[in-house]
Amino acid sequence: MTRIPLLLTIFHVLKPFLKLKLIYEMHNPFYEYLSQGKLKDLFISGLKNTDLIITISNHLEKEIRKIVDSKNNIITLHDAFDPALFPSSPIDKDILREELNLPRDKWIVAYVGQLHAWKRPEFIVEAFRHVEDEDTLLLFVGGSENDIKRLTRYAEHLGIKQIIFKGQVPSIDVPKYLLAADCLVHYTPSTGPMKSYSPLKIFEYMAAGKPILAPRQPWIEEVLKMVRTPCYSTKTRPRTWQKR
Repeated sequence: MTRIPLLLTIFHVLKPFLKLKLIYEMHNPFYEYLSQGKLKDLFISGLKNTDLIITISNHLEKEIRKIVDSKNNIITLHDAFDPALFPSSPIDKDILREELNLPRDKWIVAYVGQLHAWKRPEFIVEAFRHVEDEDTLLLFVGGSENDIKRLTRYAEHLGIKQIIFKGQVPSIDVPKYLLAADCLVHYTPSTGPMKSYSPLKIFEYMAAGKPILAPRQPWIEEVLKMVRTPCYSTKTRPRTWQKR
């Protein structure tokens, strides 16, 4: 079993000689295809010759079936979170905010995750520009030093002051920030080779039991429909997000 495109191609070539059972875990067909350069055709041939393809969303499974024979064995196994990281009993939000040095008197909208340019976190910042309530705070947890500097400059350019960057935190502290927030926000573009078909943070957000603001993308909606966690799926215009 592999999820590395090049290894799939190599195993495909060796399969007749080694009598291998070929299992491939696929996360992003377009990106994985492009990454193979001159081996693209051989990669597609290997994909069609697998004994089993594992995907991370039902939407992705449908896209893969457009590439390979419909008779191919394809199953969907969604991502998940580690329940051991979350407290077994409720924790007072004010206590968490004091521990994390967050203001108690603000309504906090939090994003937890990387701030890579391709993820377009600027979209969230731009949407927050239209929030007129000074008691609402935008919190970013995660991101490299360079990414935080880039996003800080963008926020300053827009004149946004109600924003906090916490940077990288230990994984054990991530649930604390999720539980300390009032609303959790997620955004990645729905187009391009780097789009995410099953963001892990969505599962962690659901575990926190807070309202989730996320784009209306089929691979997100199919997961959020499984639970009762409030979800506000929206369009892709920043001002539309502000209204939510």
